[in-house]
Amino acid sequence: MDINKVLEEYDRIEQTHNLEAIEAFLLEKLDEAEGDSGARFTLLNELIGFYRETSRFDGMIQACRELLILMDEMGITGTMPYATGLVNIGNGCRAAGLLGESLAYFNAALNIYNENLDRYDPAFAPLYNNMALLFQEMGDHESACDMHKKALELVRDDPNARIKKAISHTNLALSLLKTDQYDEAIYN
Repeated sequence: MDINKVLEEYDRIEQTHNLEAIEAFLLEKLDEAEGDSGARFTLLNELIGFYRETSRFDGMIQACRELLILMDEMGITGTMPYATGLVNIGNGCRAAGLLGESLAYFNAALNIYNENLDRYDPAFAPLYNNMALLFQEMGDHESACDMHKKALELVRDDPNARIKKAISHTNLALSLLKTDQYDEAIYN
């Protein structure tokens, strides 16, 4: 299976905003990818994102379980692709309200990042932002502030990260307000 062509076709179908067609396409391609672990890995990650965005949490949880099994079968535990899958699963769990599970997946991904990347690698920023959003939902605004600050530190000098920086500053300000740090919230 040429996964790049499948993803191009998926992008076209996604632009129709026809949720039934999008889901049918992903499920059909997932069936066709039987025996192609790499394609299944990509398609399951896309399916998790689709179900998360459409609040179809039963299907999402099933896709998360399938992805975990597949990643174990692929023998990629401890790798950056494995961490990417964990982050996607963590985001799915967060969206479904499974906050403790989400934190466990994010922490597992963070451990892999720490083992494989330089601590100043900008790849950490999205993970920190996802963790910050989780901490906000858990009501742990101090930890959310810490994560947002770490993310901002990594993208502060990147001229291509203006939108990421704006989102992080806004989310940081919201958490600072929750911790009664009004002056710092205004500064951010």
